[in-house]
Amino acid sequence: MANFLTADEIITLKHKRNYIQFGGPRPNNPVGFSGQDAQYFTIDAFSLPETGNVDPLWVPDPVRIGKYKLVGRKITAPALPTAQIKIRERHGTLPRQLTVIGCQLNLYENTGVCNDLSNYLQGWSDYVLIYSTGIVVKKEGGNRSAFDKDEVIEDTVDITFTDIYPSAALSFREGAATQVDKEVLDVVFNNLQGCGNCGVASCNLFCTCT
Repeated sequence: MANFLTADEIITLKHKRNYIQFGGPRPNNPVGFSGQDAQYFTIDAFSLPETGNVDPLWVPDPVRIGKYKLVGRKITAPALPTAQIKIRERHGTLPRQLTVIGCQLNLYENTGVCNDLSNYLQGWSDYVLIYSTGIVVKKEGGNRSAFDKDEVIEDTVDITFTDIYPSAALSFREGAATQVDKEVLDVVFNNLQGCGNCGVASCNLFCTCT
């Protein structure tokens, strides 16, 4: 019988926390936690094109009049990825989204369970989705007309990034245990390798067959 009390296989929104880093991914640029070191914000959605337009390349069918034969596809370069964040204005601050942000920024979406997700480096357990070197392209203010209600003012910011990619924890094992005769002091790894044998496990999708 299935154990419903411990079933927790699917990531939900409660497993995520968001961080922002103005100035981009530099060691001296602090990473701000949503609601603690920065305004409350959520990442509403993102778009990550894999290719540009895919168009057919036709030639006349050699047998049938008025018909065509597909001989290839013309694939253009993809557009840059985009994302939209929604920021809630907070008391006692000058909301940065109402000013000219100008500089590039990074967003980090940490995902985990049963950890302290406010710990940027160690609080996640599943993966971190990195929104890299974004430029703000448009801002829209939230609804400001309901003056007699406690409605949240939520501003929308559209950002274009150079890339959006996930990063997960790395795990290592001793692959040549019978040949290791001294204490291992350091490990060097590289997953972006060109290899003639694509069966090598560490190549994964990054393998370049020659």
